[in-house]
Amino acid sequence: MNTGIRTAKFETEPFTCPSCINKIETVVGRKPGVESAQVMFNSNKVKVSFDEAVVTADEIADSITKLGYPVLGQKVN
Repeated sequence: MNTGIRTAKFETEPFTCPSCINKIETVVGRKPGVESAQVMFNSNKVKVSFDEAVVTADEIADSITKLGYPVLGQKVN
């Protein structure tokens, strides 16, 4: 059992197109330590499961921001 797996939800500015989903899910999903990345288009959130021993929530938020989708808030469980 890996206890380092966390789930974070990042609130972003509104998404403008479906290609935003693929762009974020692909880039974030390929980061080392990220198990899954899911964009919730209608709620302007990105849900990410990740290994905090490999990558931090702040690093993931930075990746999303660099793609052009500023992170307005984040909650990590």
